[in-house]
Amino acid sequence: MTFVPASDKIGNMKKLKVLILMSSIGGGHKSVAHALQEALEERGHEVVFFDALPQVLIPTYSIISRYLLSFWGFLFWTSNEKKASDIISKLSNKMVEKKIARKVISTLPDFIISDHPFITKLPEEVFFKNGHIPLGVIVVDPMTAHAIWFKGRPDVYFIPTDDIQKAALAAGVPKERIIFTGYPVKKEFYEKTDIASLRSSLGLSPNVFTVMIGGSSEGIGKIEEICELMAEFPDKLKFQAIVVCGRNKILFKKLAGKYYFDKRFKILGFERRMPLYLKACDVVISKAGPTNLYEAVAAGKPFLAFSCMPGQEEGNLDLIKNERIGVVETDVKKIVHLIRKWIKEPVLLESFKPAIENLKERQKLASERVVDYIEKLIK
Repeated sequence: MTFVPASDKIGNMKKLKVLILMSSIGGGHKSVAHALQEALEERGHEVVFFDALPQVLIPTYSIISRYLLSFWGFLFWTSNEKKASDIISKLSNKMVEKKIARKVISTLPDFIISDHPFITKLPEEVFFKNGHIPLGVIVVDPMTAHAIWFKGRPDVYFIPTDDIQKAALAAGVPKERIIFTGYPVKKEFYEKTDIASLRSSLGLSPNVFTVMIGGSSEGIGKIEEICELMAEFPDKLKFQAIVVCGRNKILFKKLAGKYYFDKRFKILGFERRMPLYLKACDVVISKAGPTNLYEAVAAGKPFLAFSCMPGQEEGNLDLIKNERIGVVETDVKKIVHLIRKWIKEPVLLESFKPAIENLKERQKLASERVVDYIEKLIK
């Protein structure tokens, strides 16, 4: 079997078939994949998704991220050393190569994108049967990228920040294989809307200060403790809280029962309307996951980070501080004190808006930059 590129034309540009290798582990990889899909399909290209990693890793990640964060940090830093990262990269790519080879051979794409560090090279079988298909790896950790991201020697790295470019160069990636794109986020997060009308459509009070708590796909962090202290606010302190529990069904059931009669709290599980709820709030209080962070920036919302995944997300706390787009605070009482201040004086949040708008402008064409590169390469 030989590789036959797509032949349908879109003006002077042929219709391309792009295979996106992604993972359902955590929410970030999937969100980035969908943002790229949106940009590709807007140009008339065909997108095929493939979740190549073993599904058993999903519950494993959930357990570790909720209950064993110190262990996660230990794994991250010990495996980030050169010898360990070399071994992990070889094992992880080996783990998925047969599945990927079958998918590539059956799909015959023009270009392949991976947004996971466990998939950074293509199996040799693909080259033997189909010739060279370009592979681009999009790094979805904006500040603290594990060494395995840079082990596979793809054709190009799409990187979100200057910090990741420096890390890639330090790891030996040739400069000509690095393309700065920014962090891909779906366009819906950037769209402006009338907040009062949006809140009404979501069953929220249109003119009450609104806090989003959570937002992570795994419902990780100090969500319950923050809600408990906010529930003690006096009636004269008007607020409403959108509480996103994600896949954490235990947390969802607990909070949904606890605040069933308290209309100030809207408890959500795994929510597919995140762009709407995010745009409906005044401030986001969440774990410093990269997708949470950049989606909040796209929606123009200040971000308070109450935790992060040790290792890979620690740099995101510096991003928040350096870009001045929000606050980092791990003490629950201090978090709630800040919320109280913001409810009383919402104007205090305005100080973050110029920096948020600045970062938003730099990021909003990220997906289009990836597509521009692919089209130019294939053409």
